[in-house]
Amino acid sequence: VLGALADRMTALAVAQRFEEAALVRDRIGALAGAQRDRTVHLTMVGAGRLDLLVDGVATVIDNGRLVGDLPPVARPGRSVDGAIEPAHLAETRAIARWLVRHPSRWTIVESSEPSGGSSLVERLATALGHTSAAPT
Repeated sequence: VLGALADRMTALAVAQRFEEAALVRDRIGALAGAQRDRTVHLTMVGAGRLDLLVDGVATVIDNGRLVGDLPPVARPGRSVDGAIEPAHLAETRAIARWLVRHPSRWTIVESSEPSGGSSLVERLATALGHTSAAPT
């Protein structure tokens, strides 16, 4: 879909229909952003439960949601029609960005993820378009 939109934008620009090309460019950006957010969200939710030490403080992230140092609670993440709730998407995106930007400030203590969470920061960095070092 992105390729088809890019081709359309190029054709419009060549035809000097710059306003229409700009609208298509904006659609490309919105679609790419939505795909990136979905990938980040699914990565965070797929990680399951992560018990972390953040600056020496025990913290729990469960299914992409910050739970704190309490046992995880049932919190809805999808609406009745299966769409991802905007608040859950925003929370997972914010947590993911923080984890990628501050890998030296947190350590995985325990993870329900098969890899033990060791590749989580790299997968998130890739999804967010960042480069990062593995956490300590």
